[in-house]
Amino acid sequence: MQWPFFSRQRSTVPAPPTATTFVLSQRVIKTETELLKEVSFHRPLGKDKDINLAGSLAQHICPLETRKDSKQFILLVSNRHRSSQELRATTELLLSKNYRLAPGANVYLVESETIIHAVSRGHIDGTQGERLRNILGDRAKAGYYQSFEELVRYGVTNRASDIHLNIFTAQARSEVRFTIEGKYVAPPRFHLPTATLLSIAGVAYQTAKGVKDPVFNGTVESQCRIFIDLAEFGQFMLRWASMACDEGPQITMRITPINAKKEPLTLEQLGYLPTQIAMLMRAMRSEGGAIILSGVVDSGKSTTISTLLSGVPSTRKVMTVEDPRENILPGSHFHQNTVSRDLESDEDPFKPKKRTLKRTALNDLFIGEIRDQQTAALLQDAIESGTNCYTTVHARNCMGIPARLISPGIGIDIDVVSTPGN
Repeated sequence: MQWPFFSRQRSTVPAPPTATTFVLSQRVIKTETELLKEVSFHRPLGKDKDINLAGSLAQHICPLETRKDSKQFILLVSNRHRSSQELRATTELLLSKNYRLAPGANVYLVESETIIHAVSRGHIDGTQGERLRNILGDRAKAGYYQSFEELVRYGVTNRASDIHLNIFTAQARSEVRFTIEGKYVAPPRFHLPTATLLSIAGVAYQTAKGVKDPVFNGTVESQCRIFIDLAEFGQFMLRWASMACDEGPQITMRITPINAKKEPLTLEQLGYLPTQIAMLMRAMRSEGGAIILSGVVDSGKSTTISTLLSGVPSTRKVMTVEDPRENILPGSHFHQNTVSRDLESDEDPFKPKKRTLKRTALNDLFIGEIRDQQTAALLQDAIESGTNCYTTVHARNCMGIPARLISPGIGIDIDVVSTPGN
């Protein structure tokens, strides 16, 4: 029989696989959420010293140990490598290191090579998947998770930019509000018992990325990212920010589609006047300096910046540094980087990016928002090195931008702000 031999997983328990027997999962993994729900694993094996798979295979083949010290493995494989010699060599290498194929389904075809690469590099970990499966396997928690999905679905359906969980610990009932077209609205259907809303928040927090302790504590500030897959709408990232208010935790989640590849609106469609458009185009054609948009929350800063960036020619390399990413930019000349912050650490998460950016041969840099001294240092360094920069800042109007940049909270040198061309 020609190697490798694939069999389809059946309802009956299959015999233990031989060295040349793969049991192919019945469905193709299409999203990160599907992977976390269906595939149980402890860690990737490709970077182990005695295995050390070639980096070029990281997005095509990913061997995973099923449980700690189990010496059993499964494989994530892209469609192009489902019957490749590389798959055979990887399997034989693992078998030679005393690993064995796990019983049952042990090969999972993954539609997105990006997902395989993320698992290979440890960016998607098995702990998060285990937490999600535990939630879905617990009838009570599964109900709360479905309620959380309903909140997100309502927000997406009504084009809300944010979901707000306002938990009043001293009151019997709490509320869920949504930011819709700039208004802070409270649908009566989401006026819920406080204990219920607190449980919904706790279950949602358990599925988050970027948390050290998966147990939600409303008495301290927290921030993280939650990824959710709504079958009828696609995948979304929720940027979670929790404030410990006097009346109880107030949680805000910014809704960001992560697979939407819609064409950005034009400046005309956004309502800009011809004279304003001409001014922006002239600024984009200049070399060096920064284009900084100001405005209050939900005034359209990020939308306008995305439209401007979509007009950058594909012959220019654009790097972005965002906390977190809010929009998907169209084109392979855009390279987006999401930075995660730890509220309990004073370490500058932008410093490694700043050190590396100059070696990326970039033409343009987009910084999501200038909000503190860390992001300000990144902007000042880029401007002084002659890079074209795009960013946003919270200020009432454009006249307030210089004062905001040189304020103690941000701290860009006044000489940099006042230099012509910057």
